[in-house]
Amino acid sequence: CECLPGYVGQHCEQDYNDCLENKCQHGAECVDAVNGYTCVCKEGFSGLFCENPPPMILLQTSPCDQSDCQNGAQCLVVAGEPICRCMPGFYGNKCDKMATVHFLGRDGYVELPGTKLRPTAHISLQVATAKDNGILLYKEDHDPLALELYQGHIRLIYDIANYPPTTVYSVETVNDGLFHTVELLIQNRSLSLVVDNGAPKSLGKLARQPSVDHNTQLYIGGVPSQVVALGLRPGPERSPQAFNGCIHNVKINGEPQDLSYRATGGRPQGVDAKADGILSGCHTCSVCAQGACREGGETGVTCDCPPGRSGTLCDQTTAPTPCQNSRCVHGMCVPKGQSYSCQCSEGYQGQFCDRRQEPPACRGQRCGGHGECRVSEAGEPVCHCQPGYTGPSCNPEVTCQGEMVREQLKRHHPMRTCTSTSKIPRMDCPRSCQTAAPPGVCCGVTKSRKRKVVFRCSDGTSYSEEMETALECGCSKCPL
Repeated sequence: CECLPGYVGQHCEQDYNDCLENKCQHGAECVDAVNGYTCVCKEGFSGLFCENPPPMILLQTSPCDQSDCQNGAQCLVVAGEPICRCMPGFYGNKCDKMATVHFLGRDGYVELPGTKLRPTAHISLQVATAKDNGILLYKEDHDPLALELYQGHIRLIYDIANYPPTTVYSVETVNDGLFHTVELLIQNRSLSLVVDNGAPKSLGKLARQPSVDHNTQLYIGGVPSQVVALGLRPGPERSPQAFNGCIHNVKINGEPQDLSYRATGGRPQGVDAKADGILSGCHTCSVCAQGACREGGETGVTCDCPPGRSGTLCDQTTAPTPCQNSRCVHGMCVPKGQSYSCQCSEGYQGQFCDRRQEPPACRGQRCGGHGECRVSEAGEPVCHCQPGYTGPSCNPEVTCQGEMVREQLKRHHPMRTCTSTSKIPRMDCPRSCQTAAPPGVCCGVTKSRKRKVVFRCSDGTSYSEEMETALECGCSKCPL
């Protein structure tokens, strides 16, 4: 016998194992075939002999993967370097410093680290509140200084020992809920108060130059009780009151101050602590007279006014425009003096653009007066019927059609249960009449007949009963 390729033996009865001489690589499994073999590759390998290793996957990395942006900041890659985009109210390379805080008028305050003020110094902050009174800034030392909100105005008090306390008030009021800039200028033995870049109000020539050494504390939004007792001398209407509102962007000599040093009674609190009555960010949206409120904008809060209202706080009434209550359905309202007209969108017509334009193919197709003609994809006119109508011409829809039901009936008696000997046919009327039917009309049984039904009971007895079974359903007056 001369064997075909792949077979051996005296009578060519054996399939030669071609895997004995296989070239499979990388641990692939060899599967024998007639006059050949197949390499089953391990996962990731490819090729006739699994000679191709898996492609190398390089994990993409970003400079932001190792960023430590804080307080919900977003990391951005700028020129290959990670940059933190801070949430409103935070600043710093990692957004770890707080620029805006909201005081709730409790016993909390922000304690700034001792700062050395030069002979010429500039302290500035922004304040937003709807309240009349509250402490904004307090300097503690042998010559206390207080910057307060008093009856809606800014009041500056400087109390020098052995001299009467001096006071100056701003002309401007700042309790309208918007942010106002307050500046304190110390220069050549004088103190000046500036509100919203207005004219300076000066205390005049002081007995000595105000200064702050490294052991002197500055307090924002409140004052510890023990400090008040040792500070300003008592006087008419002079008792520092906790501030209720927002303070933002405190700067000393142009240097932003971190307002996260919050405390109650001198005990530092965590950034998320609320027991001290201080919240991060600003919450002044209550100033909007009407409409929706959004934080942001030049004044710190933006009021989105509803129709008929205008102004920064939506507190002004505006005359309604002709288009404010227009009846244009599928079109744009165009004002014309005290009235308006509707400029219809394509495919619509009518005074209020409430009717579709009739396509040429639909001319003469009325749809029975109960539908709308539209052109199909094949270019044929098709009626789209109103509810309660159906068919090519939108004829009244017959909805009160019964359904034939066949079921065995059961009767429950004391001490026994009886079942009909056969399934009894009856017409069920579950549907309703068409929507165009007049009120008081219901779908119900309109034709029935009596028939005798035989029941067999669980105790072995049987009996017959004459019953009324429904034959037809129809629309008729609803039963009371």
